[in-house]
Amino acid sequence: TFRGKDSFTSEAFACSVYDHTPKTVYLPEELHSVAQKIYDWLKLPRTLIGNPLSPEAEETKSSWSFDSRLRNGSITFAQVGKDCAKRFSSDLYELKSRGAEMVIAYIAADAPGLTEVYEAAKAEGFFFTGIFPVTDLGDMLIMQKMVNCVVDYDSIITTGPFTELLEIVRSFDPDQKK
Repeated sequence: TFRGKDSFTSEAFACSVYDHTPKTVYLPEELHSVAQKIYDWLKLPRTLIGNPLSPEAEETKSSWSFDSRLRNGSITFAQVGKDCAKRFSSDLYELKSRGAEMVIAYIAADAPGLTEVYEAAKAEGFFFTGIFPVTDLGDMLIMQKMVNCVVDYDSIITTGPFTELLEIVRSFDPDQKK
């Protein structure tokens, strides 16, 4: 996870205990190849299925948090409901009004309707930054938006598969396509 021009925060999942039980994960088709690479690197058996499903629930269950010291916000979608786009927009507005410079969206990868939140996030300028496997809510799709800055990818030093992953993330970043 990146933050700012001169500084960044990162999330590392080393030493995490992963559940190697085979699971089904619903992701938009455009993310299948990169998600499969991540799961292969972590040796996690996952079956990836496109998610054309509409949300089953009426109400979205999401929560947001804001770290005023780091100026980071996050939105977590545990359940995707029919009001997901409206809920996403209002949660994002709340974080922006508090001064968030960077916002991360965590979306439960087993949620019917995940694609609707994914598309709502993309419309707001969010881009794919990874998969967080095996949280207490299951695997989470991670998307991020830089509110007032651009990531300087050339200043990030990586090795091995992380170099390839960084280039994949860079290809999803809308600021890199300008």
